[in-house]
Amino acid sequence: TPPSCAPAEAPPVIDISPLAARAHTPAEPLDGATVAQIRDACSKWGFFYVRGHGVAPELLARFEAQQAAFFALPAELKRALKRGRTNSKGWYDDELTKNKRDWKEGFDLGAQDGHLDGVGLDGFNQWPSGAHGLPLFEPTCRAYFAAAHDVAMVLARAMAQGLGMPPDHFDREFARHSSYLRLNYYPPCPEPN
Repeated sequence: TPPSCAPAEAPPVIDISPLAARAHTPAEPLDGATVAQIRDACSKWGFFYVRGHGVAPELLARFEAQQAAFFALPAELKRALKRGRTNSKGWYDDELTKNKRDWKEGFDLGAQDGHLDGVGLDGFNQWPSGAHGLPLFEPTCRAYFAAAHDVAMVLARAMAQGLGMPPDHFDREFARHSSYLRLNYYPPCPEPN
């Protein structure tokens, strides 16, 4: 029989609720057992799945609903927010893979120097206006972005502690981050073959 290509194990799923559920100062040591799981996963796999992240289910539901509402807009309204040569943030439907147009749509937003209102070399965030009829899109995306940043900081602090450093070792490096949030929408594939 041919050898199996299936991995003997799957990447770990780590419950970070012991880290995310309690308020702590950045320098305060984190739960050692969870930190050890993260350290081991980073050493063995280089990545891991997270559960127990602490992002409110209501926020996740609002975020998903706003994404669906945005991508359901008519193309002409989305085109008003199209990213371009001088601004990498906004809506798009023209990415290429191997010189072939992808069938997805996307919307990119991101921080400049740690803030969503910054303008930098890669542009500025574009938000739907009143004409789009989505008054909750921007505040929901901002809230989700902030929640995801909080999870990222918890993970960065756990990784620092797992390396034998103080948990806040990387904090200053994240103060002026340029993180991105990409919303993807995959309509039915026009060419399934």
